[in-house]
Amino acid sequence: MGCIICTGGSVKKIIDGQRRLTSLTLLIIYLNNLQKETVKDEDLLVPLDDMIYSKAFSKKSFNIDVADRGTCMQALLQKDETYVLVNESSQNMLDRYQDIEDIFPDELKGEALPYFINWLIEKVLLLEIDTPSDDEAHTIFLTMNDRGLSLNSAEIMKAYIIRQVAEADRIEVNRKWQDNINRIKNASSYDTSGMVNTQDVEFISIWLRAKYANSMRDTKRGAKDEDYELLGDKFHTWVVNNARTAMGLVKSKDYKEFVLIEMTRVTDIYLLMKGYGSKLTPGTLP
Repeated sequence: MGCIICTGGSVKKIIDGQRRLTSLTLLIIYLNNLQKETVKDEDLLVPLDDMIYSKAFSKKSFNIDVADRGTCMQALLQKDETYVLVNESSQNMLDRYQDIEDIFPDELKGEALPYFINWLIEKVLLLEIDTPSDDEAHTIFLTMNDRGLSLNSAEIMKAYIIRQVAEADRIEVNRKWQDNINRIKNASSYDTSGMVNTQDVEFISIWLRAKYANSMRDTKRGAKDEDYELLGDKFHTWVVNNARTAMGLVKSKDYKEFVLIEMTRVTDIYLLMKGYGSKLTPGTLP
């Protein structure tokens, strides 16, 4: 299932791969619950607890230890139907767990279940890349995902921007970025590629072109791409090369304000104009 990139010592931080690890953890929790309900022969039960959490001095710690997910993970593990949602992340976790319950094939719920669980833990592999620092981890992340892998230009740009932000502010900046992108995607009633929603790429390309494109390719044969063309679908490369000189992003504070202030303001304007374009709104024109 590809590479995950981690940094840190005994307690590692996941730079890339948290969604895959979270999805696998949800699947393992589901399988653990399912086998306890359906497998009658205890000798056939596959030990899965240590793939979900560890215990030290009677204190349970989930292997993926995210502060705002702990209670939700515990509720799923114990099948606690009285659990009350505390945040959007928990809602997403519950929804994805429900997806697993809905689509898990019936033919794997009977005698085949222990064999499937063993296949999963023995044959599904992730390659872990450990790095000594956040900067090196993000450099590897950007390099890997700039070689035609799954991330789009908006996601690669996000990784670069957050890398420049002070570590204490990264969670706040990441959440604001994701909130803006979710608002953009939710406002779209169609998938621009026919396969996935690419409104985030279109939005950021329009924004960056409008503000930072000071040149355009000449019409003569052999002319090289300039700002306007480079800020198309692959704008992340232009941003990396021009963040300091053309965009004025020098200090970590600049990158933080770029997301919290500028991106949020442009998102508000974009959604306002998108609304005006689809519905006649009296009083909006002079």
